[in-house]
Formats: sequence, C-alpha cells, structure tokens
Amino acid sequence: MRATTIRPLFSQCLRLAGAAVVTIALSACGKQEPPPANVAASPPRAVAPAPQPPPKVVPKPADVAITGVHRGLDLGKYEHVAKEASVFAPTDTIVISVYSDGSAKTATIGVTLLAADGKAAAEQSKNVTYNGSLATAFSFVPAGGWSPGPYKAEVRLNEWLASTTAFNVQ
Repeated sequence: MRATTIRPLFSQCLRLAGAAVVTIALSACGKQEPPPANVAASPPRAVAPAPQPPPKVVPKPADVAITGVHRGLDLGKYEHVAKEASVFAPTDTIVISVYSDGSAKTATIGVTLLAADGKAAAEQSKNVTYNGSLATAFSFVPAGGWSPGPYKAEVRLNEWLASTTAFNVQ
C-alpha cells in the first residue's frame, strides 16, 4: 500500500471515531427511556422520619400538691373565684384560681390556656411561697377577643402537669 492510500483511510477512521464519541456523549445527556409497559415500576421508598427525642419527664413534686382548680369571671377574697363559669364571651376576662397545699417553701404554678387546635392562647406562671394552703389567681385578658370554641386550661406545678379543666368561649 502506498502512503497516499493510507492517509485518506486514516483520516476517515478518525472522523468515524469522533462521530462515535459525539454520539455517545449526546446520548448520555439525553432523556432516559421509560421502562417497558410490561415491567412494573418499583414503588417509591418511604423515608423513615428522624427519631424524636423522648419527651421531658418531669417528676411529680413530693412536697406540694394542687388541690383544686376553679375558673370564672371575677375574683373574690383571698384570690378565690367569686363567680364560677365554664362558658365565656369573647371579651370576658378568664380567671383561673389554683388551690395548692404543701410543705414546700416555694413552687412555680403555671397555667396555659389551649385552644381547640392545641396551640397556646395565653400563658402565665407565678412563683409562690407556702405557709399552708394557698389560692393563686391568674387573670387572662383577651387581646382582641377570644376565638369562639372549646379551650382547655393546663395547670403545672414545677413544670409537672397537675390538672386540666375545660371551658368554652361562645
């Protein structure tokens, strides 16, 4: 063979190789073909949720206890509820009086008003000093009015859930 015959042949091989490389590169960037109709698509795999930390365990206080919870519209003497109520108007001030007794020197009493969706509508807490039985009053004034519906008051003693009481706003 002569050199003049080899060059065009070599040149043609290079062109074919270059075209093959371009074709392969373009097909790799293209869309994937869907699986054939007779092959079932695999279902999406469910992702396991991240593990939640365990809820904070608050022990029941040994030296003080909640002995009663009263709800109403007005306070009387010694922070007791003067007029009990379980239904309130959207503009009413809701009064919660928590009765407690114990030998603890101090404790924290907290009241959270929860709406039907479980979200806190209002919350207060007070540090109290004991010398026997005690009534601690909480007054909740609505900013713009209470939304109508069922509510729940959660009473906590040193963060321990001691009592709940339900009421409605109409």
